[in-house]
Amino acid sequence: MTGNRLVSLPFSDHCEPLVESPEELRKIMAHASLQRKERTWRYLEIRPLSPEYSDAEGEPYAKFVFHRLDLRPTTEDLFRKLHVDSIRRKIQKAEKSQLTVRSGRSDHLLVDFFRLHVLTRRRQLSPPHPIAWFRNVLKCFGDRACIRIAYHRESPAAAVFTLESGATTIYKYGCSDVQFHSLGAMPLVLWDMICDAKRKNKLELDMGRSDLDNPGLIAFKEKWGAQGQPLIYSRTPAKGKVLERGNGSVQAFKRLLRHCPDWILIWAGKMLYPHVG
Repeated sequence: MTGNRLVSLPFSDHCEPLVESPEELRKIMAHASLQRKERTWRYLEIRPLSPEYSDAEGEPYAKFVFHRLDLRPTTEDLFRKLHVDSIRRKIQKAEKSQLTVRSGRSDHLLVDFFRLHVLTRRRQLSPPHPIAWFRNVLKCFGDRACIRIAYHRESPAAAVFTLESGATTIYKYGCSDVQFHSLGAMPLVLWDMICDAKRKNKLELDMGRSDLDNPGLIAFKEKWGAQGQPLIYSRTPAKGKVLERGNGSVQAFKRLLRHCPDWILIWAGKMLYPHVG
């Protein structure tokens, strides 16, 4: 659907080149450019965090904000840095409510997570990732992948899907049921994730990328004390543009999704996601 291309790293927000200098990256990309022509790839795309690598090859194609949270302070200090009204009080309210957090890799947790994921993607007017994607990630990452769900009695209220890489915990996916937002379910499950990362002596929480035209998400991450930095994707050749939210075709597709039953949303995700990494 989208043609053949070389991307580092598909379905990841960022991937630092395994080089020691921008000059090494230029040499690698020069060789990859020859392969692109021989194999008729549409483009090469790199997604580095370091600005010097973004400038080393290709042209800027898409820009985001990447957030990370330093986990080296004590748990008490991290809690004090949380936004008082938006985060801290909601966590305290959730702890007084009938909410419990369960974590693991079981199929039961996956099914409950996927139910919340479909609800959230419907609100965002986007197809959900296939459940097979999450099941494969759990299989491939083993105990370095985790599903964490806040339950109100036995109803899943909010969830996060995390990965671990060295000293970093990666907040990869988050989802929730709006009927439990007033109870503080999402802040509770995120805080539980942070506390678990501290127990495992992790040094950093990767909170992923945010679109520049999504100031609400950017502000939400910063209320947790996360620091933002530019994240720039580069392409060679730099043809075409990222579809913007205001694009007519995108808006028409989203209007269609608004009225689709869940099974069509899930089917659309199965069809589309293999082509968009």
